[in-house]
Parts: sequence; structure tokens; C-alpha cells
Amino acid sequence: MGKIVLTRTEEDNKSFIDCILNQCVDGHTCVDITQLEKRFLPFVIDAPLLFPRFLGFDPSLVDIGKANPGGVIVTSRHAVPALPSSLKEYPFFVVGEAVARALRAAGFCRICKVSPCAADLCAEILSLDEKNRGGFLYFRGKDVAFDFKNALCEVDILLKEYIVYASDAVIDFPPLLLEFLASGEVENVVFFSSRAARHFVTLAEKHDVFAQIKGIIPLCISDGVLKSVDTVFDAPGYVARTPDLDGMAVLVREHFSAFGESGAFDAVGK
Repeated sequence: MGKIVLTRTEEDNKSFIDCILNQCVDGHTCVDITQLEKRFLPFVIDAPLLFPRFLGFDPSLVDIGKANPGGVIVTSRHAVPALPSSLKEYPFFVVGEAVARALRAAGFCRICKVSPCAADLCAEILSLDEKNRGGFLYFRGKDVAFDFKNALCEVDILLKEYIVYASDAVIDFPPLLLEFLASGEVENVVFFSSRAARHFVTLAEKHDVFAQIKGIIPLCISDGVLKSVDTVFDAPGYVARTPDLDGMAVLVREHFSAFGESGAFDAVGK
């Protein structure tokens, strides 16, 4: 059995592992998830490719009176620290339960819509009654895959964007990942964004292990992410049936061979 590379931040990777293991024990009783974790972690290579950096946004710059928003769009939990407390009375339209949890923890409890991806959230907004939807404030990162502004402006929905964080790319692979890439022991790499996928390829070229990555099977959150690197890998990649954490967890359980080994991750009794 090979290794699987997780490419998000350490915190996000930990949440992803929890999601995978919780799916393993779903429906079972008297299960020791700690034992499952001990079995799974030796297969995991933690290799964050992008690190969020708060841009020092001043919440007082948000002129709510002038904007008169009908709602607030947040697509990443990394934007939550930038939100002014004056927005707590407004409805929030968010991507993913992790963002919704971060908002509630910060005191923003009017969660109106939670969608698995930005495109679905945009569709939800467009389906709102025109008389009630108003304009929107969008707190976002410097680099985003989906263009809310163009999508909403096409139907005359006003959108005010605030860029509040950036995701900085790492300059090198971690030594442990390089070791396993060089030895050909990496079976899968998990990509939640096109930018992370492309940067993985860039670093492979930099470290002269490009030939070694061609046999890796990529596991991607969307068709767009897979298409951004599908010419790089010889093995066919796979896309989650739903573009969210649960969908990606299912994808790993279906295609990472460790889960296909007889009894490898059977529920372990306490």
C-alpha cells in the first residue's frame, strides 16, 4: 500500500482525516475511532501547499449604510476574522459547513444558505426573489476560482468585494514528501483547488521528481481541478460526486487502496 498526500493546511487536513474516519465508523456502535486513526495516519503525508495570510483589513472600511446589503457572502473561514460586528444582523450566504461553524463561533448566526461550492451558492442567490435579494458584500481571498462579481453583475445584482486574506504558496515540498516521491511510494494526492494542484506540479518540476509523480492518481474536488492537471498524470484521476468535504472523504475511501485491503479499516471495538 502506498501513501496519500493531503495538501491543505494542517488544521484543514486534520478535519479531513476526522471526516474520513467518521464515515468509516458511521452506523457502527462501540467503535474506538482512536484506533482507526492510528491505523490510517501512517499512510498520510501532511504537505500543505498554500498558507492563508490575513491582509490586515480594517473593518471600519465597510460602509454598511452606503452598501445597504441584502446579504453577506463568505466562501472561506479565513475571511471570518475580517467581518465587522455590525454585520451580525445580516443574512450570510456561505460555502461549506466549516465556514458556517466559524461564523457561528464568531457570533454571526444568521446563516441563510450553506452550499457545497461557490457555483451552487451563486445559483441559490440567483434563485432568490428579485424584490428581496438586494445587493451583497463579499469577503474573499486574493485568488478565487469562481467569479461572483461577473456572475451577479450580469443580472444587475450589486456586489461589493473586500479582499481580506491571501493564500501564499510554499516554496518547497517537505523533506518527507520528497523522500516518498523519489521512491515512488505515493499512490494518491488530494486536491481541493486548481491552484494547489498546479503548484504541486510546479514543485515537482523544481525538485526534479516530475517523472515520479506521473503514476500518482489525483483525487480532486471538481472537474475543473482535475482538468487543470489531467495532462500531467498518466493514471486517470477521480472527482468527488459532491464538491465538499464529505464527497472528498468518500472519494478517498473508494480509491485509496488501503481502504480496499481486507479488514484494514474495519471498525475497531473499544
